[in-house]
Amino acid sequence: NWLTGNSGWRILMLFGTVPALLTFLIRLFVPESGKWQHENQKGATTHWQTRDLIGVLIGMTAGCALIAFWAIPGLHMLVRVSGTLVMLVIVTVGYLYPIVRYVQRSDAAEERTDSSVGKIVRTLLLAASLSGVALLGTWGSIQWVPTWADELSNGEPTAKAYTQMCTASGACIGCVLAALSGDWLGRRITYFLLCVGSIAATFGVYQLNDSYGIQLLVMAFIAGTITAAFYGWLPLYLPELFTTKVRATGQGFGFNFGRILAAIGVLQLPVVMTNLKVGYPGACTAMSAVYVIGMVLIWFAPETKGKPLPT
Repeated sequence: NWLTGNSGWRILMLFGTVPALLTFLIRLFVPESGKWQHENQKGATTHWQTRDLIGVLIGMTAGCALIAFWAIPGLHMLVRVSGTLVMLVIVTVGYLYPIVRYVQRSDAAEERTDSSVGKIVRTLLLAASLSGVALLGTWGSIQWVPTWADELSNGEPTAKAYTQMCTASGACIGCVLAALSGDWLGRRITYFLLCVGSIAATFGVYQLNDSYGIQLLVMAFIAGTITAAFYGWLPLYLPELFTTKVRATGQGFGFNFGRILAAIGVLQLPVVMTNLKVGYPGACTAMSAVYVIGMVLIWFAPETKGKPLPT
């Protein structure tokens, strides 16, 4: 009864731990690379591991402090905003530090006279920004549709579930279509069109519905398809930005650092709703304006369609 109470959310959370089990099995049965084992036996890895991980620890701590600025009640808006900006800088530097150190060691080992650090850092920040726009747009607007549908239906038991099913089903389709579109039209134009479509879809959901029903569910499906399509585009595009030695790290940083940017926006949404005295339609539609930033940023990114991966 305890596990299945309240619509069975505890069981749903337990299913969410399955990736952790898979990670444990990978850790047991997938060996480390021979090159790393050789360097580790010589003791060549221990002198930098601790120093690099301190940067990650500092970044993680700053991320927690960033959340605190929005979680602590009663703080002045100026304190929240200034604290957020400072912590965001610390988070960025902290998580970039081990990557920069690795590239510096790699350049030294290859006896490069022209450092590649600056170019890689710029690409990392661009990738994180493109990802952050997509994540912030989804988390700050479309993810609230089920909650809003529940509000419109005056608590109808199935409203939230059906709306979530519609947005999630659309997301599955959108991820596939975005990757195909990136191959057909090109990476940049696809991202640009997804931003335009996301603004229109968000506006349609929140501004063209004032009751729960079939129309809302259809528009939720369309919005889920377009706004989540970025998650099929990002795995296609991000690996194409980085050279072999930082490809996995670069795409991981770009995709996941965007979550930190998105978290800031999600934490701001209740504050916006309270201070401006607006509901979900006004706040979520305003949040979708972040896609305009993406529409500009993408033209500073290289077009990679038909080009070989950088080495």
